[in-house]
Amino acid sequence: MLQIWPEPGTVVYVWFLGIFRHKGIVSNRWWNGKPMIIANSWTSGGVAEIPWDNFADNRTVFHDGYPSDLTPFEVLYNAQP
Repeated sequence: MLQIWPEPGTVVYVWFLGIFRHKGIVSNRWWNGKPMIIANSWTSGGVAEIPWDNFADNRTVFHDGYPSDLTPFEVLYNAQP
């Protein structure tokens, strides 16, 4: 089955503790065949670019859309740690 990944700059999230949405931004970089995510990471102590599987942590990743008029390049430039 072919996996369709969200475009760079798209906001994604996973449910955390059942009530919080941990959000991230899809990067234009890839790791092990999956896009990386720019998110606040507990393990790195702040905003970092982390592998998709680390962000998901065995949870379903939901798409929150692309809420910007900026190009993906501009979104990622502004989001980079």
